[in-house]
Amino acid sequence: MNYKIEDINKIIENSILESQDGVEFLNKVLRHFMIEVPLTNIEVKEVSRPVGLPYLRGRVYFDHSFKNSYGQEINYDSLKLLEAEIIGYLGNGEVAYRFNYEKLKKSYKFFNADNDVICYVLEKVRNYIEIDWEDYDGHPFGAIHCIFEKDNSPSQEWNQKIKIKNEIEKKRLEENYKKFQEEEEKRKRIEEEKAEKERQEFQNKIKTLKETNSPIFQIWDRNEIIFEIRYNDVIKNNYNIEVPENLIGHIVGKGGDRIKYLSSLYNNKRINIKKIAKIDVSKKISIKVF
Repeated sequence: MNYKIEDINKIIENSILESQDGVEFLNKVLRHFMIEVPLTNIEVKEVSRPVGLPYLRGRVYFDHSFKNSYGQEINYDSLKLLEAEIIGYLGNGEVAYRFNYEKLKKSYKFFNADNDVICYVLEKVRNYIEIDWEDYDGHPFGAIHCIFEKDNSPSQEWNQKIKIKNEIEKKRLEENYKKFQEEEEKRKRIEEEKAEKERQEFQNKIKTLKETNSPIFQIWDRNEIIFEIRYNDVIKNNYNIEVPENLIGHIVGKGGDRIKYLSSLYNNKRINIKKIAKIDVSKKISIKVF
């Protein structure tokens, strides 16, 4: 064991007092199990990855081994030191890049706790938080993170702190949900009012069309109406309309949008189109839908 048990216990005790949540607690504990290594003593290597730019990885080796997050026995810790920078585009998705070595620090910190320390620290830490592991090619302390805090730990002060934190979080979530519900109800009410207004306007429009037997569809050629459908004429002809063959496409519309709209004016009754002889038209016809 390369750290003393009494020192570890003191680290955890102080971290409990100084921390407000599990993430802070874990970070305060683990930072004590690092050593600062000069850049000259770090193995620096360029590492490629399937997606994204390569990076410089720093690795420090120790005279003791430990198990990483994959369960493999290793004797080193790794750290990403520097990301590559794009300096140009080569085409076909390829880029030119470089490493700005001036951005490298003179030293970096690496985890160095041995297996006995790792096991002891994790055993103690688990009394206060639940942890999980990320994939990480290096010391296991670099792979763990806090999932949630426990409020039944050996420390009453920690338990009280976490209970207060959870109560505040619970209240915050309840207030957020209440606010969300109010906004959702307001949004639905606005949508319903808008839909009702549009429905009333549409019904009034139909009423006017019916009372005045107004046109609902016209085709103009230059300044002359060459085809017209009036509201009451459709009803009079039992929802059948005669259309010159070369004008049918204009009435049906793209994807049937125009004929569907005309149908909606009659409570979505089916309007049947009867094909009649073509008529002469120019290339400058225009459509009016009412």
